[in-house]
Amino acid sequence: MRWTNWYTHPADNRYHVFEFRDFDMAAEFEAGLKAEGIESEKGERESKTSK
Repeated sequence: MRWTNWYTHPADNRYHVFEFRDFDMAAEFEAGLKAEGIESEKGERESKTSK
């Protein structure tokens, strides 16, 4: 169980992975990164409740 929504990337420890279960929070975080000129990658993952 993770207590935070981020962790060190398992394949490359120079990167951190941030996870958001709420689309609006993810969009706000992404907008903040773009506003600060911070490069990022976005991955899409199906939620455990969707089928």
